[in-house]
Amino acid sequence: MFLKNYINLLTISYVLIIVAGIMITISINELYPEAIKYNNKTQINLGLIAGVVLVAINHFLF
Repeated sequence: MFLKNYINLLTISYVLIIVAGIMITISINELYPEAIKYNNKTQINLGLIAGVVLVAINHFLF
């Protein structure tokens, strides 16, 4: 692999942070407004909160 000398844990961490930021941006800019069109803001917000809580639990436990 020709990139072996350039890839280390720090590089992988930075790439994963950038990818996570892109995924969050896409979900907020594209999916959330589309969900708002269905006029059920309570379920949307509860789902968003539940998702954040589950990701946080998964992050700290594993």
